[in-house]
Amino acid sequence: MHVWIADTPANKRIADEIWVRSPEYSIESGVTVFDQSGYTDAYGLFDGILGTIDDHHGVFEADPPWGVLHIYGMPVDDRVRESLDAYGAMIIDELADHFTASRQPPPSMFAPE
Repeated sequence: MHVWIADTPANKRIADEIWVRSPEYSIESGVTVFDQSGYTDAYGLFDGILGTIDDHHGVFEADPPWGVLHIYGMPVDDRVRESLDAYGAMIIDELADHFTASRQPPPSMFAPE
């Protein structure tokens, strides 16, 4: 599983350890660290990360595109639901420390006709 995390000292230390062990980039595994300095709150960061994930792993960039997200450290509310809805995703599971969102991807953009 590939992980996208906010750039905090603790997250950066873990990312550095992963990059030392696995220096080659993989869409299937690894870690991407997001600079959070341009965001004023967690919701802005959530929207920014979600948009970037869709830009890089959405229907026009990946086959298959992203379909499931596990989100830690973000409380669920209407703003989160609206952000997910904009990408065709919905919350399918809520636990104390995280939630899971899923979407049905459209037919492959890469399939031969």
